Amino acid sequence: EALDKILTRGGSVFIIPNEKMEATFLNTWLINYGISSVRKSTIQEDSELQNLALIDYKNPFFENVFDEELTQMQMPKAIAVLNIKSQSESLIKFHNRKAFLNSYQVKKGNVYLCASPFEEKYTNFYKHGLFVPIMYKIAMKSSAVNTSLAYHLDQSFLKIKGDFHLNSTQPY
Repeated sequence: EALDKILTRGGSVFIIPNEKMEATFLNTWLINYGISSVRKSTIQEDSELQNLALIDYKNPFFENVFDEELTQMQMPKAIAVLNIKSQSESLIKFHNRKAFLNSYQVKKGNVYLCASPFEEKYTNFYKHGLFVPIMYKIAMKSSAVNTSLAYHLDQSFLKIKGDFHLNSTQPY
């Protein structure tokens, strides 16, 4: 019920699996929101982390996140614990085109689903330089005020939305 309120208000829910999570438990919740089901991946004990594919800079999610397109960026690595069906927007994919991080619009908000736990044996995404800008963008998309992550000094003006109250005792 609490997650439903968050999504109704335009907030975001970020789902990070753990290695012991049952897919059936998660699927029950996902199906209630019209999100396709997931399957638990079979991971071999000697499996190595795989490089993730370069991000798609044309994806609207990444608008105003990066100054320039980097074609030689060293991407994070991961092993999927969940196989996510890509009926939605994949923000980050594996080279085999399977989803690593998906975004789903639910009510007025968004659900983000990651295929790997944030543990060193499954991914280094949470330590990578992409992590903070992506998490910040997710937080900003949850905000009632949609602001850019960065501004350029050559812009002619900046729009700043806010609720400002000034009175005669303030030195502004």
